[in-house]
Amino acid sequence: GQILFHVCLFFLYKFIIFKIITQIRKKAKPRGRKIALFPPFLDLRRRVRYTEGNEFLEAAMDLAKELVLFSHILEQKGFVNGLEGNISLIDREKGRIYITPSQHMKLLLDEDGVCVLDLEGRQLAGKYPRTSEFFLHQAIYQSCPEKNAVVHSHCPYLTAYALLERDFVLPGRTPLHKAFTRLICLPYGKAGTHEVHQGIEQALKESPVCLLGGHGVVSAADTLENATGYMEAAEGFAKTLFLSRQI
Repeated sequence: GQILFHVCLFFLYKFIIFKIITQIRKKAKPRGRKIALFPPFLDLRRRVRYTEGNEFLEAAMDLAKELVLFSHILEQKGFVNGLEGNISLIDREKGRIYITPSQHMKLLLDEDGVCVLDLEGRQLAGKYPRTSEFFLHQAIYQSCPEKNAVVHSHCPYLTAYALLERDFVLPGRTPLHKAFTRLICLPYGKAGTHEVHQGIEQALKESPVCLLGGHGVVSAADTLENATGYMEAAEGFAKTLFLSRQI
């Protein structure tokens, strides 16, 4: 009888301790908001879902946060770095352009570092000066009203064609023909000037990605996700084509 009593007492103590620990954890870690990205290419604006209990609220992702997210992704992929490449988004309703700053690592970019400009290029916010390539982005937004995002990169395989001032023509049997068949290479123009984007409107009508002679690559699309996707697909195929010629 005493053994049974002690066994019951032991389990009772364990149950009491478990309840106390559970209450302490609930107080120390209150339920917060969880953020989950929607699957890619669902709609024109990246969206997030805020989950709190059983309630679901959808809100358009803040453009500065979106720019930071893709800046990190693009540097992790080696498409941009502290000295090369820049990324932007436009809010056409408010007349604002969100763009990466000059000479700062994109992987370390936060929302305070995002440059907010008016359509003329006057800086309204951001703790660093805007990139010197603003005119390239501005020209695309002015000439291509359907484009809301721009990625400028010096990714190596496509930039090799740009340095040679040659169009990048895709072979006829690649699935990428659904997106583009030829990436036009524009004539050389000095970086940071209006010369660099001469002819870009026509080039982007043929393909969402084009080459800047002696310079690099630019991708423009309705969303930053699509602009990034086009750039990644084109660069990946250029790499594959190069490797196939070594066999």
